Amino acid sequence: MDLRPKLLGVNSMLLSLRNNVYIWQSEFAKEMDEILENVGFTLMDFPWEDCELLPNDLDHFTQGGNKNFVDYLVRILEPLSDKKILILADSTLGYWDSTSEIPYDVISCCGVGYTTHPINFRSLIWDMRTQYDIILMIGGWNDKYSPMDMVSRCVERFVRTLSQKIIK
Repeated sequence: MDLRPKLLGVNSMLLSLRNNVYIWQSEFAKEMDEILENVGFTLMDFPWEDCELLPNDLDHFTQGGNKNFVDYLVRILEPLSDKKILILADSTLGYWDSTSEIPYDVISCCGVGYTTHPINFRSLIWDMRTQYDIILMIGGWNDKYSPMDMVSRCVERFVRTLSQKIIK
């Protein structure tokens, strides 16, 4: 599998790991990916099957699986290392608090999504003033209990906030 993002030369500043993948494939995840693409995200594939999951919790990695995830993530972003990158993530990164191993700015919060309250992706960036070239989103699965029209509106508001506040 080619781990480099298919965006060298793409004008999109917004990246997201694909949601409708591996054991998490569902109609919701498919619609979430469509919403993200419709507002300008470039979806990235990821070798999830190489990241071992906890046996009784198929939403989180073992420590070894987490190490593989972080290693792959750093390798995928390496061609973009000359850019200022912000990674916003749910417990995919937050569960083992592995953000210090990633050479980019990372904000990670367990349970966060586009529609979650009181904390959501938009609230995580609300007071930010730092500008970034690229935003990478890891998440969206926590929105599965929200109606899709609400998810769509929240993603659109999030992207507007990104554009106003932190994308160069």
